[in-house]
Amino acid sequence: MCLLPLIRLFVVVRVLVMILLMSPVAIVASSSMADAQEPPDTNYDEDAVPPYHLPNPLICFDGREITTPEQWWSTRRPEILEAFAENLYGQTPRIQTTLRAERRVADFELEDGTGFCRQVRIHLFDQAGTSIDQAAAPWIDVLMFIPAVAAPDSGTDVPVFLGLNYGNQGVSADPRILPSRNSHCSAGEHAHRWPVASILRRGYAVACFHGGDIELDPHGSGCRFTPDGWSGGIRSYVMKSENRAELLPNEWGSIGAWAWGLSRVQDYLMTDPEIDDARTIVFGHSRTGKTALWAAAQDPRFAMAISNNSGQGGASLARRRFGETVAASFSLSGFWYCRNYERFGNNEANLPVDSHELIGLIAPRPVYVASAEEDLWADPRGEFLAAYHAGPVYELLGKSALGSIETPPTNSSVGVSVGYHVRTGDHEITEYDWSRYLDFADRHLRRRRVLYNFDGDSCLSTRAGSKGPVDVNEDDVRRLIEEVAYKGSRVDTIFVCINAQAMYYPTMVGTMRGTLSTDAERESWPASEKQRFKNMDSFFRRGVDPYAIMLAESKRKGREALLTFRMNDDHGNDFLRTQFQADHPEWKLGTNPERLDGAMDFTHDEVRDYTYQLIKEAVQRYDCDGIELDFNRFPGFFRELNTEERVVRMNALVERIRKLLDELGDRRNRRYALSVRVPSNFGQAPPTPETARLIGCDVAGWTKAGWVDFVSVSEFLFERGDLPIHAWKSAITTVPVYGGIECTRGSGAGNLSAAEYRAAAGALMSQGSDGVYLFNFFTSREEGQNAYEPPFEVLSDLGVHSE
Repeated sequence: MCLLPLIRLFVVVRVLVMILLMSPVAIVASSSMADAQEPPDTNYDEDAVPPYHLPNPLICFDGREITTPEQWWSTRRPEILEAFAENLYGQTPRIQTTLRAERRVADFELEDGTGFCRQVRIHLFDQAGTSIDQAAAPWIDVLMFIPAVAAPDSGTDVPVFLGLNYGNQGVSADPRILPSRNSHCSAGEHAHRWPVASILRRGYAVACFHGGDIELDPHGSGCRFTPDGWSGGIRSYVMKSENRAELLPNEWGSIGAWAWGLSRVQDYLMTDPEIDDARTIVFGHSRTGKTALWAAAQDPRFAMAISNNSGQGGASLARRRFGETVAASFSLSGFWYCRNYERFGNNEANLPVDSHELIGLIAPRPVYVASAEEDLWADPRGEFLAAYHAGPVYELLGKSALGSIETPPTNSSVGVSVGYHVRTGDHEITEYDWSRYLDFADRHLRRRRVLYNFDGDSCLSTRAGSKGPVDVNEDDVRRLIEEVAYKGSRVDTIFVCINAQAMYYPTMVGTMRGTLSTDAERESWPASEKQRFKNMDSFFRRGVDPYAIMLAESKRKGREALLTFRMNDDHGNDFLRTQFQADHPEWKLGTNPERLDGAMDFTHDEVRDYTYQLIKEAVQRYDCDGIELDFNRFPGFFRELNTEERVVRMNALVERIRKLLDELGDRRNRRYALSVRVPSNFGQAPPTPETARLIGCDVAGWTKAGWVDFVSVSEFLFERGDLPIHAWKSAITTVPVYGGIECTRGSGAGNLSAAEYRAAAGALMSQGSDGVYLFNFFTSREEGQNAYEPPFEVLSDLGVHSE
């Protein structure tokens, strides 16, 4: 006779007894049984998955259809949330807390220089003078790693990944880290799951704590389980305070308790000056991945949620009978759920909700779900399908869904608002996983208050305090970045221009600036161009790339550093002449009052391919965070063709560039941002989505396709103050939109004053601009004895009311 069914029955009985009686002794007795092998009837055959029907996230329990965001928020979302609480995770009680945080030890710098460590004890019930037993009340010991860019008094706050660990000492082998109570893991045992240095270098903090501070888990989680330790957990503490000894069938399980603890740490993070609490990413693996999803569903303060291999009870569809089932999950670890969940073992069709709706509860905030190819117990296909079927909610709220129901190739990240990948390997957290999470966070939560565009000309002929063109060395180049990325500056993104028809570096594809000019033409160059050519020649003859220096210095200062590529520059000067133009005069766009002699006609495949090859060379050459396609320099691309023909050709080019960046990112284990500066109309009328599309640039369509990460809207060279940001925000709902400020009002009016910059920024922000984009801010230094210093002080306050 097979004993396994009897053992399984025994496990269920013991777990139920434990939950009913809340007996620590019963928990100890059941924990060893709970580690038994998976049920013998576990299905790992895709063809053997029975048919199932998922509840529609936009159909109410009473049959009403949800068609507006208002209906979702007022009616459907509350009933789905209540159904998960009542039937799966349990109702979380309302608990009055009075938090008090104290530093356990002084902060200390990390040996690799990436940041510093902070260890904080959060007292959850600091109510002196009351009847609450302070000594018996739970507390949380939070371990934090904060990047160097957010050092105290720096004026910089950073986003944070928040999650549960299996003991603080397991996150890092640093002997200065104080161990978590009730945890038996060794120093650094789980450091591979927390690549702290890599996270800090990307500008993110880490905050984590041992789940056993809130609720000991008899089913692993690194807990040193004892009856006394368990009785100090939050569920036992609440029952004691209410003078009762049993949990009701619909009351919270461990997942609910751990999720509650994550929210209490978020309470603390809101008081930490180095942390931007509006950009907290709740993260978890396996059971803590289930917890992360439930925490984000309940607490809208979490800006993003990440589920790593969370499986059944997390991201995987319960109705899909593959791998771990509801019955198996409750049998092995029913302590995680409310007792009501047991009713749906082998009865999943009657579960009123499923995991796609759990993900939908987090909308419109971004969610990333990750699977592992060999982790069949967690059902990778079921995790993907849950992410896919959350799509209708995201689309209702103006965000994008996963585009295809087909599981993507292994080791390939897909999705914008909802992200997903399945990687090679098993049930673990890997470097590949973390690189995708950091990329996803960058895409959605990277702060860009002020975006600063460095004209590639001026930065090679001027330096700090100069009047007119001067000699420039490496230190001068670094100083240019220091001027805009100073302490307290709100510049978060720096663009470095590397072309204007000709390229600004020795190129194998195009033509380097000035190299096709004749001696006679060089003699006639203005002083600024002569000096610029001299400086560039000096740098590259010595094997020094000044643009690489600018990018590296920007990143060292913790700023996002992108190349900016002028898509069809049209100055027409001899020093910008290219061999491609000389060889193919028939492909020139032509001249009219707005055009000179540099622009090319993008009707021709060869022109678009040449542009692509130039961009490919640049992004392969430079260590940047991505590239901006500047369609505003200059806003003309097609001599003829109708609008739809133009759109088709330009769409193909932008998609090709996106694929190029993705392929490069796969090789370098990161994601590259793609930004677009939209075309205007040569100052004749404010740029709109419609006017941009007329000349072939369907910017709104590019964002919906997931090709573009953010968009900047500018006028053409001169500041007019009438950018229709609201129209662009209405057309583009999935990525940020930034409003541009030009450096001059034209007609000899001179560059803008500090007051004019502030007024222009205020007007943009009042329309809902996500930040401020500055173009040619510092070119006032080129005017010889008439040169004046730009008002760098405004960089500390532009767009300040956007937060």
